[in-house]
Amino acid sequence: MERKTIVISGGSSGIGKALAGRYVSQGHDVIIGSPYQDELSLALGELNARMADGAQRINALLLDVGDERSVGAFVDHVARTHGKIDILVNCAGISVCKEFENTSSAEYLSTMLVNYYGTVLLTRKTIPLMRERGGGHIVNISSLAGVLGVYGYSAYSPSKFAIVGYSEVLRNELLCDGIGVSLVLPPDTDTPQLYRENLTKPAITKRITGGTSPLSADEVARAIVSGVRAGKFLIIPGLTARITYHANRLFPNLVYAYIKRIVRKGRHAMGKKIKIEGMSCGHCVARVKAALSALPGVTRADVDLASKTATVEGADVPDDELKAAVADAGYEVTSIA
Repeated sequence: MERKTIVISGGSSGIGKALAGRYVSQGHDVIIGSPYQDELSLALGELNARMADGAQRINALLLDVGDERSVGAFVDHVARTHGKIDILVNCAGISVCKEFENTSSAEYLSTMLVNYYGTVLLTRKTIPLMRERGGGHIVNISSLAGVLGVYGYSAYSPSKFAIVGYSEVLRNELLCDGIGVSLVLPPDTDTPQLYRENLTKPAITKRITGGTSPLSADEVARAIVSGVRAGKFLIIPGLTARITYHANRLFPNLVYAYIKRIVRKGRHAMGKKIKIEGMSCGHCVARVKAALSALPGVTRADVDLASKTATVEGADVPDDELKAAVADAGYEVTSIA
């Protein structure tokens, strides 16, 4: 088997590290990049332990994919020390999972910078080296959330959608250069990134994604290695992910109806927040709570005097009925969310 030189951004953890381990075990030279020195050192030790023979060269280099100078220095170093890049895997990425109103401008910018622009920068720097050698292969890691807009991923999904479009363009433009392109759409994968996502993940997002168990990073890596070897453009690890992808392409309205049902149920379970004008004492709170609790379908009603807010849980009570109940208690509703 020909020994290849394989570069993996984001190779110090998660899918990137699992993929690096598989390629090292197969006898290839592997260079991983990451902005985290401690993670790189740990990953390098693990990869060295998996070497198939002593002639392999395994390197771990600092890389910030969102910084053009860092990307240039990284690729130049690989070119000097290895002379080629046969396979580039754009695996570096970050995720933000919050409702859009709770996502900051900085989070939108950083997510697009790392996930999309980082992929562009590293690919642009690598392609001339591949052309000189007469070919190569580029693997772009997007996400199932890159073809299906998922509740809570208003920063993450667009960055992954962009990678899908970019990969389709590259596939056409590099067609005559001997450079293949693969696009990977992993579902939820058991990685440190997923752990961090779950710390801020909205309850409704958990309802949407909670019906399936995440794949292991090694399962995803195995699918990528197999797909690249077969020259596939589209690689979707996991049967459930493939079913979801094709269902969304063929029956988008049905998929949306399913998601809409979950979102509405989730909203109802979370309850409605009612801002009330005019409450000034404990007696006011008791009157409003009694009026709301008496409505059909309401399972719980809490009223906070300090914020002048009532929270109602249970069935989806129409806003007009909530306003009328508060009015009967002698107060006015200013907003319902």
